[in-house]
Amino acid sequence: MREDHQRTFFREDRDGRAARVRLPEETLELGADAVDIVCIGEYDHTVRDVLANLNRPGSVPGIAHRDGKKIRRTGNRPLIEDLDSLRSPHGNTWI
Repeated sequence: MREDHQRTFFREDRDGRAARVRLPEETLELGADAVDIVCIGEYDHTVRDVLANLNRPGSVPGIAHRDGKKIRRTGNRPLIEDLDSLRSPHGNTWI
């Protein structure tokens, strides 16, 4: 991973939610100069874990990432069973 850790891990769609990436490996290939890590599936805990493990992205389940010139995909992250444990994107108000 590059030394400039102020990179975008995901982009937001027009509603402020993280946009889905349907082809993570292809996104890394096409975005060679701009993308280092792509979250796959539920990203709520994945982004937190990526930020905590920037020097070891291969240890984070649920991502595709660059490893030198290779693109690697880690194992699947389990689904979040307790959705009520997640913070609302609208502060304390659930819609």
